[in-house]
Amino acid sequence: MLRTPPHYQVYLLRIWEERGLAPTARPVWRLSLEAIASGRKYGFGSSQELLAFLERQIAASTLEGPADEEAAV
Repeated sequence: MLRTPPHYQVYLLRIWEERGLAPTARPVWRLSLEAIASGRKYGFGSSQELLAFLERQIAASTLEGPADEEAAV
């Protein structure tokens, strides 16, 4: 019996801090993913947004094969 190989996606994760010009401004963390296969980049304003994106990718891959990155964001 032939088995299909498991699906996988590779991303480069970047996390950085942005600081406002005012000394009292709170820093904001930004996140981005770059899909290695396509080079497509995705930006996120919070870790919750990043996790929601990854959950959609996993769900789509589990249900119907590799996720369509274009439709995910």
